[in-house]
Amino acid sequence: MLPLLSLLLSSAQSASPEVWAALHNGRMVAALEQDPAQAAAIYEVLLEHLTQENEPLRDELLFWLGQSRFEAGDIDGAIQALSAADSPEASELLGMIAVWSEPVSVLPYVSSEPIMLTTDSSWRLVLDGVAPEVISIRLRADEGAALLQLSLTDLEGRRWEQELLELADGAWQEMTLNLADLRPAGDTIGPPRGGLWLMSIVPAAPLQGPLRIAEIELY
Repeated sequence: MLPLLSLLLSSAQSASPEVWAALHNGRMVAALEQDPAQAAAIYEVLLEHLTQENEPLRDELLFWLGQSRFEAGDIDGAIQALSAADSPEASELLGMIAVWSEPVSVLPYVSSEPIMLTTDSSWRLVLDGVAPEVISIRLRADEGAALLQLSLTDLEGRRWEQELLELADGAWQEMTLNLADLRPAGDTIGPPRGGLWLMSIVPAAPLQGPLRIAEIELY
Protein backbone atom coordinates (compact mmCIF):
# COMPACT_ATOMS: atom_id res chain seq x y z
CA MET A 1 0.00 0.00 0.00
CA LEU A 2 1.26 3.52 -0.76
CA PRO A 3 2.67 5.32 2.31
CA LEU A 4 0.20 8.18 1.93
CA LEU A 5 -2.71 5.78 1.75
CA SER A 6 -1.48 3.95 4.86
CA LEU A 7 -1.26 7.25 6.71
CA LEU A 8 -4.78 8.21 5.71
CA LEU A 9 -6.18 4.84 6.65
CA SER A 10 -4.67 5.03 10.12
CA SER A 11 -5.70 8.64 10.77
CA ALA A 12 -9.09 8.78 9.08
CA GLN A 13 -10.91 6.76 11.74
CA SER A 14 -10.22 9.33 14.48
CA ALA A 15 -9.72 12.46 12.43
CA SER A 16 -10.86 15.82 13.76
CA PRO A 17 -12.96 18.11 11.51
CA GLU A 18 -9.82 20.19 10.84
CA VAL A 19 -7.85 17.13 9.70
CA TRP A 20 -10.74 15.95 7.54
CA ALA A 21 -10.96 19.37 5.92
CA ALA A 22 -7.23 19.31 5.18
CA LEU A 23 -7.41 15.79 3.75
CA HIS A 24 -10.45 16.67 1.66
CA ASN A 25 -8.82 19.82 0.38
CA GLY A 26 -6.24 17.61 -1.30
CA ARG A 27 -3.49 20.21 -1.27
CA MET A 28 -1.42 18.39 1.35
CA VAL A 29 0.08 16.15 -1.35
CA ALA A 30 0.93 16.81 -4.97
CA ALA A 31 -0.29 13.33 -5.83
CA LEU A 32 -3.87 14.51 -5.72
CA GLU A 33 -3.18 16.74 -8.70
CA GLN A 34 -0.64 14.59 -10.54
CA ASP A 35 -2.03 11.07 -10.10
CA PRO A 36 -5.82 10.81 -10.44
CA ALA A 37 -5.80 7.08 -9.64
CA GLN A 38 -4.10 7.73 -6.29
CA ALA A 39 -6.40 10.68 -5.66
CA ALA A 40 -9.39 8.37 -6.24
CA ALA A 41 -7.95 5.84 -3.79
CA ILE A 42 -7.60 8.56 -1.15
CA TYR A 43 -11.18 9.75 -1.61
CA GLU A 44 -12.37 6.15 -1.35
CA VAL A 45 -10.62 5.84 2.02
CA LEU A 46 -12.14 9.10 3.23
CA LEU A 47 -15.62 7.98 2.21
CA GLU A 48 -15.21 4.54 3.74
CA HIS A 49 -14.31 6.03 7.13
CA LEU A 50 -16.59 9.07 6.99
CA THR A 51 -17.98 9.78 10.45
CA GLN A 52 -21.45 11.10 11.20
CA GLU A 53 -19.86 14.39 12.21
CA ASN A 54 -18.41 14.77 8.73
CA GLU A 55 -21.40 13.38 6.81
CA PRO A 56 -22.05 16.77 5.10
CA LEU A 57 -18.81 16.21 3.18
CA ARG A 58 -20.14 13.06 1.48
CA ASP A 59 -21.59 14.64 -1.67
CA GLU A 60 -18.48 16.77 -2.17
CA LEU A 61 -16.15 13.79 -1.69
CA LEU A 62 -18.26 11.73 -4.11
CA PHE A 63 -17.91 14.49 -6.69
CA TRP A 64 -14.11 14.58 -6.36
CA LEU A 65 -13.99 10.79 -6.40
CA GLY A 66 -16.00 10.78 -9.63
CA GLN A 67 -13.77 13.42 -11.21
CA SER A 68 -10.60 11.56 -10.20
CA ARG A 69 -11.91 8.28 -11.58
CA PHE A 70 -12.88 10.00 -14.82
CA GLU A 71 -9.43 11.52 -15.20
CA ALA A 72 -7.91 8.08 -14.50
CA GLY A 73 -10.00 6.52 -17.28
CA ASP A 74 -12.44 4.65 -15.01
CA ILE A 75 -15.62 5.86 -16.70
CA ASP A 76 -17.98 3.33 -15.07
CA GLY A 77 -16.54 4.09 -11.63
CA ALA A 78 -16.87 7.81 -12.24
CA ILE A 79 -20.52 7.46 -13.23
CA GLN A 80 -21.19 5.31 -10.13
CA ALA A 81 -19.69 7.89 -7.76
CA LEU A 82 -21.30 10.90 -9.41
CA SER A 83 -24.72 9.24 -9.56
CA ALA A 84 -24.55 8.77 -5.77
CA ALA A 85 -23.76 12.45 -5.17
CA ASP A 86 -26.56 14.96 -4.71
CA SER A 87 -25.05 18.14 -6.11
CA PRO A 88 -25.31 20.33 -9.23
CA GLU A 89 -21.58 19.85 -9.86
CA ALA A 90 -21.98 16.07 -9.98
CA SER A 91 -24.93 16.32 -12.38
CA GLU A 92 -22.94 18.67 -14.59
CA LEU A 93 -19.95 16.32 -14.72
CA LEU A 94 -22.21 13.37 -15.50
CA GLY A 95 -23.49 15.28 -18.50
CA MET A 96 -19.93 16.10 -19.52
CA ILE A 97 -18.91 12.44 -19.36
CA ALA A 98 -21.80 11.51 -21.62
CA VAL A 99 -20.64 14.12 -24.13
CA TRP A 100 -16.97 13.10 -24.00
CA SER A 101 -17.88 9.46 -24.59
CA GLU A 102 -19.38 10.29 -28.02
CA PRO A 103 -17.02 12.71 -29.81
CA VAL A 104 -17.53 13.96 -33.35
CA SER A 105 -14.60 12.79 -35.47
CA VAL A 106 -16.06 13.04 -39.00
CA LEU A 107 -17.49 16.01 -40.90
CA PRO A 108 -20.05 16.97 -41.98
CA TYR A 109 -21.99 16.35 -38.79
CA VAL A 110 -25.75 16.83 -38.52
CA SER A 111 -27.88 16.39 -35.40
CA SER A 112 -31.66 16.79 -35.52
CA GLU A 113 -32.25 15.61 -31.96
CA PRO A 114 -34.42 18.23 -30.17
CA ILE A 115 -32.59 20.07 -27.39
CA MET A 116 -34.07 22.41 -24.79
CA LEU A 117 -31.88 24.77 -22.77
CA THR A 118 -32.67 26.69 -19.60
CA THR A 119 -30.62 29.28 -17.73
CA ASP A 120 -28.86 26.52 -15.78
CA SER A 121 -28.08 24.26 -18.75
CA SER A 122 -25.96 24.29 -21.89
CA TRP A 123 -25.37 22.38 -25.12
CA ARG A 124 -21.99 20.71 -25.53
CA LEU A 125 -20.25 18.68 -28.21
CA VAL A 126 -16.75 17.19 -28.27
CA LEU A 127 -14.74 17.53 -31.49
CA ASP A 128 -11.96 14.99 -31.91
CA GLY A 129 -9.42 15.96 -34.56
CA VAL A 130 -11.89 17.89 -36.73
CA ALA A 131 -12.26 21.65 -37.22
CA PRO A 132 -15.53 22.69 -38.83
CA GLU A 133 -15.30 25.90 -40.81
CA VAL A 134 -19.02 26.62 -40.43
CA ILE A 135 -21.49 25.95 -37.61
CA SER A 136 -25.17 26.21 -38.54
CA ILE A 137 -27.83 26.17 -35.81
CA ARG A 138 -31.63 26.33 -36.04
CA LEU A 139 -33.12 27.53 -32.77
CA ARG A 140 -35.94 29.43 -31.07
CA ALA A 141 -36.44 31.36 -27.83
CA ASP A 142 -39.93 30.63 -26.49
CA GLU A 143 -40.31 33.61 -24.16
CA GLY A 144 -38.39 36.81 -24.72
CA ALA A 145 -35.15 37.47 -26.55
CA ALA A 146 -32.02 35.53 -25.62
CA LEU A 147 -28.28 36.14 -25.59
CA LEU A 148 -26.06 33.14 -26.34
CA GLN A 149 -22.33 32.48 -26.17
CA LEU A 150 -20.60 29.89 -28.35
CA SER A 151 -17.12 28.81 -27.29
CA LEU A 152 -14.38 26.24 -27.89
CA THR A 153 -12.18 24.91 -25.08
CA ASP A 154 -9.20 22.58 -25.51
CA LEU A 155 -7.74 20.10 -23.01
CA GLU A 156 -5.25 22.69 -21.76
CA GLY A 157 -8.04 25.07 -20.81
CA ARG A 158 -7.49 27.51 -23.67
CA ARG A 159 -10.73 29.10 -24.78
CA TRP A 160 -12.06 30.85 -27.85
CA GLU A 161 -15.40 32.67 -27.94
CA GLN A 162 -17.85 34.02 -30.47
CA GLU A 163 -19.34 37.47 -29.97
CA LEU A 164 -22.65 37.31 -28.13
CA LEU A 165 -25.49 36.05 -30.31
CA GLU A 166 -28.84 37.78 -29.95
CA LEU A 167 -31.92 35.67 -30.59
CA ALA A 168 -35.34 37.30 -31.12
CA ASP A 169 -38.46 36.07 -29.38
CA GLY A 170 -40.79 33.38 -30.69
CA ALA A 171 -39.65 32.46 -34.21
CA TRP A 172 -37.31 29.75 -35.48
CA GLN A 173 -34.05 31.30 -36.66
CA GLU A 174 -31.06 30.00 -38.56
CA MET A 175 -27.69 31.11 -37.23
CA THR A 176 -24.48 30.53 -39.18
CA LEU A 177 -21.19 30.93 -37.36
CA ASN A 178 -17.67 30.79 -38.82
CA LEU A 179 -14.93 29.16 -36.78
CA ALA A 180 -12.56 31.88 -37.98
CA ASP A 181 -14.69 34.45 -36.14
CA LEU A 182 -13.90 32.94 -32.73
CA ARG A 183 -11.60 35.13 -30.65
CA PRO A 184 -9.17 34.12 -27.86
CA ALA A 185 -10.60 34.57 -24.36
CA GLY A 186 -8.69 35.31 -21.17
CA ASP A 187 -5.00 34.41 -21.45
CA THR A 188 -5.45 32.38 -24.66
CA ILE A 189 -3.20 33.39 -27.55
CA GLY A 190 -3.58 32.55 -31.25
CA PRO A 191 -6.31 30.75 -33.22
CA PRO A 192 -7.76 27.34 -32.29
CA ARG A 193 -5.90 24.35 -33.72
CA GLY A 194 -6.88 20.76 -34.34
CA GLY A 195 -7.15 18.33 -31.45
CA LEU A 196 -9.74 17.55 -28.81
CA TRP A 197 -12.14 20.43 -28.23
CA LEU A 198 -15.29 21.02 -26.24
CA MET A 199 -17.79 23.17 -28.14
CA SER A 200 -20.40 24.85 -25.94
CA ILE A 201 -23.47 27.01 -26.36
CA VAL A 202 -24.58 28.61 -23.10
CA PRO A 203 -27.04 31.39 -22.19
CA ALA A 204 -25.04 34.59 -21.66
CA ALA A 205 -27.89 36.08 -19.61
CA PRO A 206 -30.79 34.53 -17.68
CA LEU A 207 -33.41 33.13 -20.05
CA GLN A 208 -37.02 34.22 -19.69
CA GLY A 209 -38.17 30.82 -20.99
CA PRO A 210 -36.88 27.66 -22.65
CA LEU A 211 -34.52 27.87 -25.62
CA ARG A 212 -35.08 25.18 -28.22
CA ILE A 213 -32.49 23.87 -30.68
CA ALA A 214 -33.94 21.90 -33.60
CA GLU A 215 -30.84 21.17 -35.69
CA ILE A 216 -27.07 21.62 -35.57
CA GLU A 217 -24.81 21.16 -38.60
CA LEU A 218 -21.03 21.31 -38.72
CA TYR A 219 -19.14 21.31 -42.01
